[in-house]
Order: sequence, then structure tokens, then C-alpha cells
Amino acid sequence: MGSAGRQQLMTFMVDLIPTIRTALCDSALEVREAAGLAFSTLYKSAGLQAIDEIVPTLLHALEDEETSATALDGLKQILSVRTTAVLPHILPKLVHPPLSAFNAHALGALAEVAGPGLDSHLSTVLPPLIAAMDDGDE
Repeated sequence: MGSAGRQQLMTFMVDLIPTIRTALCDSALEVREAAGLAFSTLYKSAGLQAIDEIVPTLLHALEDEETSATALDGLKQILSVRTTAVLPHILPKLVHPPLSAFNAHALGALAEVAGPGLDSHLSTVLPPLIAAMDDGDE
């Protein structure tokens, strides 16, 4: 994929997107890592379309007990290669009230990968976290 031109990638988007989406939730870590790199290459050519076609499915998979762990790692894989582009699409779903324990855990896991890319989003992340802690005190 790395040596393919933009036009070539765009021609095969219909096949590439479902393949990458599935691979990001694969049970094998190596497959998820390769899918993260493939996502990065696809993003270079397709931009927001790659995010719009892949990220919502991963976020939805977080809600399924059977796929949540691999979906979370899939999100970590794409965040590790495209933090600035992907993070704004993930955070609103994870910080939406009421903030569940799983979403708080997912935020922590993704923060490890996002690193300094998370700094500009702290005003989005911290209020729901603080509110969730206040709710737990009552």
C-alpha cells in the first residue's frame, strides 16, 4: 500500500476499508499493528473518509464485551500513527456522560498512546472525568 499512488488507493477503497476495519479488531496483535500502519497509509490518500469509515465501527465495537479489548487496541494502533487526526473523533464518544468505568479505562489506555497529542483536548476530557469522580463520592 505504501508504494501505491493516491488514485490506486482510491480505486480500491471499497475493498480496503472493510479489510482494515476487520484487521484492527483481529485477535492477533501483529495483524492489528499492520492494520494501524495500513490505516495511516490510507489516511494519507483518503483523509477524513478513512476516519469516518473506520473509527465509528471501532467505537461501536467497544460496547461489545467480546470485541472491546481488541477494538480498544485497534484504536490505540491508529492513534499511534495518526493522533492529531483521529483523537477528535474518539474523545466525544468516550467522554459522553454518564462516563462509564470502561470509558474511563479506555481514555487512560488511549492517553498512553496519544501522549502530548492529548494536551489540547484536556478541556474536553477533564470535566467529565471530574464529574464522574464527584458522582462516585455521593
